[in-house]
Amino acid sequence: MILIDKIKPTQRIVFSANHFNVDGSFLLKITGDSSKESFHFNLDNNLSTDSERYFMYQLTTELFDAVPSGFYSYNIFKDALVVTSGKLYVKGIETDNEQIFMPESPEDDEYIVYNGR
Repeated sequence: MILIDKIKPTQRIVFSANHFNVDGSFLLKITGDSSKESFHFNLDNNLSTDSERYFMYQLTTELFDAVPSGFYSYNIFKDALVVTSGKLYVKGIETDNEQIFMPESPEDDEYIVYNGR
């Protein structure tokens, strides 16, 4: 799960795409679970030190200003192919005290609890 915390000035997007071990830009598309509203973000300037293992991009939080708080599904595209997908949570400034539950990995039954900051 990707967490976008609007209190922080920047957001890191980290993902692996083993069959795409080339640098370059990707497209992040998120779709609201309840609203079905979609938003697109270009992922340029890979900051990863090992692109064969993972990709890392840093985006300014202001890019997410128009995105309402809540749960989203995401797809990351390279050209027209989906390289990875999953869940994303946008935590707004107004939701500072809420709890977020998420597994450490998709295979885990244990959950992490985030309380505020």
